[in-house]
Amino acid sequence: MIFLSLQAFSNIQKIILTFLLPGHTMMPVDSLHAAVEHEVRNKTVSKLKLYKVIVLCHDDFCDWKAIQNRLLPQNKIVTTDGESVKFKDIRRLGFTKSLETISFLYDVEENAPVHEILKRHSRQTDEMSIPSLVYKSRLPLPEAKF
Repeated sequence: MIFLSLQAFSNIQKIILTFLLPGHTMMPVDSLHAAVEHEVRNKTVSKLKLYKVIVLCHDDFCDWKAIQNRLLPQNKIVTTDGESVKFKDIRRLGFTKSLETISFLYDVEENAPVHEILKRHSRQTDEMSIPSLVYKSRLPLPEAKF
């Protein structure tokens, strides 16, 4: 999905995913959540104007496994320096429009060393395809969920 988004939207040049340690780290969005919670405490909220709500349907969810398997090898993944990737220790992933490499850091500090994984090349990976849908029909949800 990330690679497809980078190719589909001209205004997106880079996507960075940050994985935080539970209970140890704060993200800038946390302050926004706290401000919203403070504002709506003990109030009935009918419409929150800070956000635009987009309702998703069953046909908005895609199965990305086939594309993932084409982009990254199934065997042991190593960095461009030949080091084994320690996935559980990754704290930040970076994806750019070039799609040549995926950069990652084991630490979120500014001066942390950046590691890279080469994207696997093949005719299939160069032609980004649209993934299949995960759900063929609407899931049966109780009325209370709506």
